[in-house]
Amino acid sequence: MNKLILISFLLEMLTFGADIKAQDCATLAPPPPSWIFNPTLQSAQADGQTYLLRIFIHIVRNVNGITNIDVNNALTTIPDYLNSSYSSADIQFQLVGFDYIDSEYYNSIDTREKQDALLSTNFHNNAIDIYVVGTNTNTGGAAGRAASIPATALFLHGGYYYQSSLPHEMGHCLGLWHTHHGTVNEGGSDTHQCKELVDGSNGATCGDYISDTPADPIYGMVVNTMVQL
Repeated sequence: MNKLILISFLLEMLTFGADIKAQDCATLAPPPPSWIFNPTLQSAQADGQTYLLRIFIHIVRNVNGITNIDVNNALTTIPDYLNSSYSSADIQFQLVGFDYIDSEYYNSIDTREKQDALLSTNFHNNAIDIYVVGTNTNTGGAAGRAASIPATALFLHGGYYYQSSLPHEMGHCLGLWHTHHGTVNEGGSDTHQCKELVDGSNGATCGDYISDTPADPIYGMVVNTMVQL
C-alpha cells in the first residue's frame, strides 16, 4: 500500500470538501481493513489534487474556566502545524470551529475510560475532533491518542498540541499504524500484525502495512514522522 491508496480511502471515510517516542502514544492497534490485503479494492489519488479536511477543536478546562492552555495560540497553531506537516502529502486542514468542555473529570484524563468518553463528547460527523486537555503533563503515561486507526477524533494533553504529537496522532486518524507495529505487542486487537523485514519484501502486509516506509525493528526508538506517507 502507498500514500495514493491511503488518501483515496480517507476520502471515502471523511467526505468533506513527526517524530515522537512510541511510548508517548496511547493509540491501540485495531485490525487493518480488508482492502489492505486485497489490491482489487484499492484505488489511487488523482495527480495534483489537494484534499481539504475539516477540524473542530475542543478546549478542555476546569469548571471554573481556568486552563493552562493559551487558547488563541492553540486555535492558530494547530491548523498551521497540521497544514505544514501534511503539505507534502497534498492534505490540508480547515478549522471550522471550537468550543470549551468545562469538566474536572475530563481535565484529569488519567484512565482509558475517561479518554474514550472524552473522544465522543460534542463530536462532529463532518469534521475531525481534536480535544486539547488543559493539563500540561502526560497524565496516564501518554501525550495523547487517536480514538482508533483510522478515526475522526484525537486528544492531546495541553503541552503537546504544538509538538510532533499532533501530526503523529492525526496520522493515526488518517489510517497510519506505528512503524514498529508488529515488532512488539503494543496492545489492541490486531491479530494480523507481523514483523516487517528489513528488505521490505513484506512491507505491504506486515509492520505498518505501508511499503514505502522502512522497517522499524526497535521499540522505544524515535520513529519516523507519521506524516511522511
